[in-house]
Amino acid sequence: MAHMVAIDCGNRGDVALFGGADDQGCSGGRRHGGSGSGREVLTALCHDDGGGGIRRIAVPAESVDRNGISRFSLVRRRPPAQIGDMIDPAAPLDAASLRFNATGAADGPDPHSPVLLALLRYWQSKRHADGRLPGRSDLDPLELRSLLPHVYLIDVLPGEVPGRWRFGVRLLGEKHVEVYGSGLVGKVIDDVFPAAVAAEFNRLYATVVRRRGPVVNRGRVSWIRNKEWLEYEGMHAPLASDGVTVDCIFGTGAFVGLD
Repeated sequence: MAHMVAIDCGNRGDVALFGGADDQGCSGGRRHGGSGSGREVLTALCHDDGGGGIRRIAVPAESVDRNGISRFSLVRRRPPAQIGDMIDPAAPLDAASLRFNATGAADGPDPHSPVLLALLRYWQSKRHADGRLPGRSDLDPLELRSLLPHVYLIDVLPGEVPGRWRFGVRLLGEKHVEVYGSGLVGKVIDDVFPAAVAAEFNRLYATVVRRRGPVVNRGRVSWIRNKEWLEYEGMHAPLASDGVTVDCIFGTGAFVGLD
């Protein structure tokens, strides 16, 4: 009889054969218990979409019922809060929270954070020899690897008047979701954040568009609930599909106190 296991998987929600694997990263197998116990246990691997990555679970083989099925569930991480629950619209916006201190990477100091510095160097390596800007297609996720949780992409959208833009969130790495909450992707900055905060984000991103070069900023997120103490450093670099007109911003941030 082929033993099967029912797993609470965010990608499947059904059963996976032991000894096999599917295209969602779920698999099962047999092994013997450690410490010389000689007990056979059943194991399962599941790619949990709740943020836990690959999860391994083991249950005693004797728990298998007469139909060859052993049932257990993944221990899920709590899903991230929604962005609307994270923002405190009544929070006082002190000087530190709005102190973006935007300086161009060419005329200001390099980022302090090793992560930000690595991503700045990565962007610089993608600039074309003739001076044209890199585009989104020049970014390779395989090259970024462990840096991806720190990355976000901001679309540059036309505004109501020439020379003014709106900015929308295209991609948000999980390190930023930890701070801002989920639900930002696909949203325009003006529609999500308090007016004073949105104005500062808009000013920062507009600086990147106009300079056509990286911008480093520092500040504190006093308008995020329970994160008022959190200081951050950001690096924001322009992307252009045609090498000239900035249509996206390659951004990253490091938060003091978060891994």
